[in-house]
Amino acid sequence: MCTMDNYLFVALGCQCTDREMIPSKRVFSYNPLTSIWKEISPMNVARPKCKLAALEGHVYAIGGECRSSVERYDPRSDRWTFVASLPNSTFAVAHHVTACHGELFVSGGTLRYLLLRYSPKTNSWRTSLLVGRKARTADMVAVGRFLYRFDANPLLGLSVWRYHTMARLWYECSFKRLLRCPAFQCTVMDDTIYCVSRQFTMKFAADEISPAFIAKDLSVLSAAKGMLVPFVLSLPDKNPLQTSV
Repeated sequence: MCTMDNYLFVALGCQCTDREMIPSKRVFSYNPLTSIWKEISPMNVARPKCKLAALEGHVYAIGGECRSSVERYDPRSDRWTFVASLPNSTFAVAHHVTACHGELFVSGGTLRYLLLRYSPKTNSWRTSLLVGRKARTADMVAVGRFLYRFDANPLLGLSVWRYHTMARLWYECSFKRLLRCPAFQCTVMDDTIYCVSRQFTMKFAADEISPAFIAKDLSVLSAAKGMLVPFVLSLPDKNPLQTSV
């Protein structure tokens, strides 16, 4: 899922039939002001486990299970069209995607751990190597001109790596020791990154000078089931932070 122009977009990926789970091309949008779901034009191909990202008035569907192709949705024409595929030797299932300064950034890879950078102006991808420890990346988000990558190590804790999109430089900007770090996902509101799981809700101040975790954690969603996917919408009651389960 992703948000754009205060709409939520959700790609099914798969749907159930009477006998099996089959890949699906179906995509839905949600308007929080009217509380109405609408099915939009389906993608050209089914993309289980794809990533959605919004950039400059378009929604991009990136990769998916055993797919390297990419397509984007234009809400004005209600149409999906193919754009440049992910580069060779990259695989999209375990990737993290975010948009920053007019470009898409995708982390991951099979043979190598890469940072992929897509420009809609040239319809092309560029690749560079990611740096950091050998740890699982929980999520990657953008604030201002920086990317923030949250790497979880079961023995050490949580490392935050920051990438300057102009200087093209990675460096570790913060660290938080945790006894264990379950899977979580992030969302951004203003200059604060919210790291959300059933075990914790942490806040990270994405300050340009001194980025750091905020000491006071928020309430825990221990009663929730399944994977929590946080996203930000402007609602009539002015409660912008919502979580989908």
